[in-house]
Amino acid sequence: MANKINRQKNMGIELIIERRDRLAAPISIEEWFQFVATQADLRFRTEAHIAVNPVDASKVNVFAGDGEVEILVKDRWLPFFRHNRGKLRTKYQESFEDPLNEIRIKIIFIAKAMNSVIRTDADDEILNWESL
Repeated sequence: MANKINRQKNMGIELIIERRDRLAAPISIEEWFQFVATQADLRFRTEAHIAVNPVDASKVNVFAGDGEVEILVKDRWLPFFRHNRGKLRTKYQESFEDPLNEIRIKIIFIAKAMNSVIRTDADDEILNWESL
């Protein structure tokens, strides 16, 4: 079933928005900046992420990348997409299986606006969330 994502336990799957035709020009960082500037519910992340070293539990600041964006959901800014090599990437969340999930709806909107498709890094199949 194309809407379900087969996940192995503890497997970090990413959703990827990329051009429908892989031979077409990738999503440029400039295009991503222009798009985000038109969206009231998106903003570029400026604060560093705090990562925890699994060996000694020390905290490390990991600075946000140039194309890293947050989304506003219920008055909270949450990590969303980052631009990487002409593609937009975000961590898969089980809540995305709900067709009414507002982040999923925004992902579909972005894919359509960018004339792109949604895939995962787990396989090469296009997700058929809504006739893209």
